Amino acid sequence: MNIAIIGAGPAGIITATAIYNKVKDKHLSIDLYDFGTPFRGRSFNTHSANMLLNTSVGVSFIDPDNPDGFIDYINKNKKLQIQPGDVVSRDLAVCFLESEFTLAKKNGANANFYKETVNDISLHHSGQLSVIHNKQTICYDSVIITTGLQFSPPPAIVRHKNIISPYPATNLTEINKMSSVLILGSRLSAVDTLVHLEKNGHKGPIDVYSQSQLFPSVRHHVIKPSERLFLEQYQQAVENLPNNYSRITCFLDMFKDYLLKKGMVLRDIIAVYGNSGGTQLEQDIRNCQENRNIWENILMDLIDGLNYVWPSLPSEDKTRFNKEVNPWFGRIAHSMPLCNAHTVLKLFHNNQLMMLSSGELLTADMNKYDVVVNATGLQSAENDVLLSSLSKKNLLTFNGNGGVQIDECTHRLRNDIPIYANGSIVQGDVFTANSIYSTSYGARKIAIDIEKIFKNTIMEH
Repeated sequence: MNIAIIGAGPAGIITATAIYNKVKDKHLSIDLYDFGTPFRGRSFNTHSANMLLNTSVGVSFIDPDNPDGFIDYINKNKKLQIQPGDVVSRDLAVCFLESEFTLAKKNGANANFYKETVNDISLHHSGQLSVIHNKQTICYDSVIITTGLQFSPPPAIVRHKNIISPYPATNLTEINKMSSVLILGSRLSAVDTLVHLEKNGHKGPIDVYSQSQLFPSVRHHVIKPSERLFLEQYQQAVENLPNNYSRITCFLDMFKDYLLKKGMVLRDIIAVYGNSGGTQLEQDIRNCQENRNIWENILMDLIDGLNYVWPSLPSEDKTRFNKEVNPWFGRIAHSMPLCNAHTVLKLFHNNQLMMLSSGELLTADMNKYDVVVNATGLQSAENDVLLSSLSKKNLLTFNGNGGVQIDECTHRLRNDIPIYANGSIVQGDVFTANSIYSTSYGARKIAIDIEKIFKNTIMEH
């Protein structure tokens, strides 16, 4: 059985590893296509010890059936005593991916990497899928798309001759230490940029433009609770909801009840109106250090609860969530490690860092910046050339929430064709699509479906 995986970053590697471990047959062959560096993708394309995973090692496994795999690898091979709540460098995560992939591919006959861009995919008259690259066409029994998504383009008012991406991290290393820098965005990629610049001894001024003017929240660690009471109670509740009771309303009501039992209310974890930049960051750090982040204890239950209901949520519920809930919930779901928060706060205290509002960006003189770092959010899948081509051929459907539609159980793009998707391109159909955690569960679903196809093929012959 011949499989093509388009994209050899973490999502592609995790998916290939899952397939090898599930099928375990010498007749299995996987070709991985990626013009970039294998195993690294976009945000993992760094050897810097300063760029940390934004998730604890305890929830950064690549095999849901072996949740301690990453911790065991670090403690055994790197001679470190790591706890589930610790954070480590992305480079160390890449080493783990390489190790697991190397072990897994021994179960199959071949694993080939092609440093090429796939131009198109078509349904062949034989029933196979044709992958077109470099004017060559190769037919496969199955194709999996894990290409990821690029950053959204800068706002139209930002016209600058030197706009760079935060990744690979060498882009940031090459910035002159006295340069004036503008960073577009204030999410985790912007935090990566700020931490890397500070650790490299940057002395020049740094402005950060963000509509929210808020950084992600701050946390000690996030691990799966040993007893998943909140998740179990929520799953039971949504199965018995009245027809007129939204699953999002149920989610919020249960979370509010949890907070009340701990002596808190929802507004205690929502950014204070009027706070921005360093002021809110200081508050978030205090909450973390004073152990007021009680949401850390159930965050994985909250995320898994949303992933549980997300595929079947009506579009109006997703729209409501994105408008009313995600502005504050996203800050804790995608929070930054405490050590990174201290680094960013140091830049504020050194008077190097300033937040810009939309009005201030409009009147800013772009010529005063030597470099602009585009750390905005991910663009919609509809803007991807390959995915748009597949949509026109009815090989996939966009979900209207920035990603592609997938089957909840198999991650197929079409139920009648073995073409799949995993990673950030399934955003909107998976709540936390752009994470190792969710990608590992998607990979397992794909691997199970591939195994069924493989067994049926053997029976037919």
